[in-house]
Amino acid sequence: LLDYANEPYAFGLIFSFLNSIFWFFGIHGYYALLPMVEMLTEAINLNYSVVISGGEAFYHMNLSFMGSFVFIGGSGATFSLIIALLMVAKQQSLKVIALASITIAAINVNELLLFGLPIIFNPRLIVPFILVPMMNVAVSLFAIESGWVSSPSVSLPFNSPVIVNAWIATHGDIAAVFLQVFNIILGALIYLPFVLGLERSYSQHAIYFSALDTSY
Repeated sequence: LLDYANEPYAFGLIFSFLNSIFWFFGIHGYYALLPMVEMLTEAINLNYSVVISGGEAFYHMNLSFMGSFVFIGGSGATFSLIIALLMVAKQQSLKVIALASITIAAINVNELLLFGLPIIFNPRLIVPFILVPMMNVAVSLFAIESGWVSSPSVSLPFNSPVIVNAWIATHGDIAAVFLQVFNIILGALIYLPFVLGLERSYSQHAIYFSALDTSY
């Protein structure tokens, strides 16, 4: 019932919302939403055809748009979460997870955060996990429709490297890179208060092993 061409905001917001909800319950969002993914793939192919024929790109809501500007670092746009953790987390365990996640998050893979932090079944992170990708959809679509950033028209896999994917998807538009960085920073600001709450919660709990006379 959704039209990615004429209702890009509705399509993108619903897709990102459902993807986050599925992942929160441990269900692979990409495969759960495969019919919508196929529509996004169709859209990027159509956009490419229009551009190489000399027309103006119209199908802004497509698979490369999602990979480059929405799910930066993986589902939930967790590259922003990594930045927030490195900025304010004081617990060594949280910093270690963040540092260990940077390399794979750079290719939009975030299972280490999903299962290690964790994000799955963690109510303290559900709000930003849903909100940040939806914000990325709205901000990025607005920037593209306003003519500030070129519409993504080159098909790229979801695990293309951050920064590089935005540049290639838009045929080398440097403004796309700035938009991606802007989304990461804005997302980190949204994640910040929730990371602080998460750290306070974790710091109040300890497990005591009497046999080892050690607390964790």
